[in-house]
Amino acid sequence: KRDKGAGGEEKMMMHHATSSRPRGPRVRHPHPLRTDRARRALALGATTSGRYASRSRKPDAELLSWAKSKGAQPMDVFSLREDEETGVRGVYTKRALEADSIVCEVPRKLALEVTTAKTKCPVDGLDQEFWNKCDWWGKLACLLLAELQKGDSSPLKAYLDALPEAIPTPLHWTPEQLEMLQYRPLVDEVDKQREVWHGLYDRYCSASSARPLPTREAFVHAIECVRSRTFSGPYEGSNWETRIKQYGLVLVLAVGYVLGGFGEAYQAFNGALVVFLTILFRDLLVQRNPRSIRYVLCPVLDMFNHRSDVESDPSYEYFRNTFTLTLSKPVAENQEVCINYGKRGNDELMQYYGFVVPDNRHDSYTLSGFLDKAADVMRAEFSQEGGEGLAAKRLEMLSGTDTDVVVVRPKRLGLTGRALQALRVLVSTEEELRGRAALLDFGTKVSDANEALALRLMRRVCERELEEVLPTTKEEDEKALANLSGMGQDLSQVEVKMQALRFRIQKKRVLETYIESQV
Repeated sequence: KRDKGAGGEEKMMMHHATSSRPRGPRVRHPHPLRTDRARRALALGATTSGRYASRSRKPDAELLSWAKSKGAQPMDVFSLREDEETGVRGVYTKRALEADSIVCEVPRKLALEVTTAKTKCPVDGLDQEFWNKCDWWGKLACLLLAELQKGDSSPLKAYLDALPEAIPTPLHWTPEQLEMLQYRPLVDEVDKQREVWHGLYDRYCSASSARPLPTREAFVHAIECVRSRTFSGPYEGSNWETRIKQYGLVLVLAVGYVLGGFGEAYQAFNGALVVFLTILFRDLLVQRNPRSIRYVLCPVLDMFNHRSDVESDPSYEYFRNTFTLTLSKPVAENQEVCINYGKRGNDELMQYYGFVVPDNRHDSYTLSGFLDKAADVMRAEFSQEGGEGLAAKRLEMLSGTDTDVVVVRPKRLGLTGRALQALRVLVSTEEELRGRAALLDFGTKVSDANEALALRLMRRVCERELEEVLPTTKEEDEKALANLSGMGQDLSQVEVKMQALRFRIQKKRVLETYIESQV
């Protein structure tokens, strides 16, 4: 979420974007990535908002035609099609696109939108209290379900029909399949996700008087659509078209004030000017409030796939009342147009999108049970000055400090300050502990020797995680993935295993990169 730019545009952020769909033709998984070209795309972090899209071309063409008829532009420049080698649907341009120019513009009236502002529930038959308590993604899911229930009468039918049918995320995996991730933090997050989403459905059924109610599967899928396709950005409190109407009303009142003999023209002018400026400045102030946010499902703009080497700016144009997309780099004719979904680690990308980005610099590895693992390394490999008594004193200082879970990032300074403090405590001598009674007392470097020993301990904990805790090595996973990729089968079970392998390979690379940075 970023501040307002020149020309009245408000920068927005892509929340998530893999395709998902409760309607439309049956979907097929794409063939595994087998060609050099596909592997190069994957290496660049090429992922998709249409990976499991319908193979029917008709809804895609109808979407662009419909969007054009409603004022979106320039729809004639784009085509939605599948890559013949990867089976991935994407947006392609028929002519070269210049850098730093608006490549797509969609009227706001075509989008589904909610904001952090308190509003009346727009869904017929839905309890206001339920609406007020919903998170933004729950509200957008309710709006999407309302459109889906309208069927052919929905003004967004072309958009709804063009969306893919499902997102193959871990949400739909069995417990056995989740264990293939070899990563408890994500498994726990998926379990929590299921509990929250299904609980929301139960409350929705109690809060809605509409009949028939959507199925649990349709409700959950609507949330998936929202979590994987939404843009967010500052909300200014209104739009220019609404303000024009208000300005017009003020102008009519000002003219009536003069013609009715209630005062002088200059008084009417001054009063109208004050109202104009007050309205405009209010919008600007509300827009700059970090708590004032809009969340948007926008046709066409949410069809672009992701590439990690691309910079993109989805924005709201206040004076035009449209959503636009700008790219920082040019795109050649007949090439796919991609955007960047933002600074997201592979945990979030896998959970909500169903893919991972290779060598993702925003990725991390969460070490659970860190204190026990560190204590084991200390006992086995480090000299224990002070014996068990000193070791117990260190652990007592760390009790209740939330340092048993440590996040490691793939860079030299890949630890949080809190994690580094805990490491300093764990390797401290009796003398270094003297006069220090709390974790915050280790907020700065104690000594060169202590700092070196702390980083060495962390490196060994990570090495042990790779060698002894994780059941397979990265090389074994890469070999298994290569074998599956060469099978040429289009089976969901195979695809799930390939997803799990890609994910855990990247997690192991995070640890390896951190270890290498400490040498």
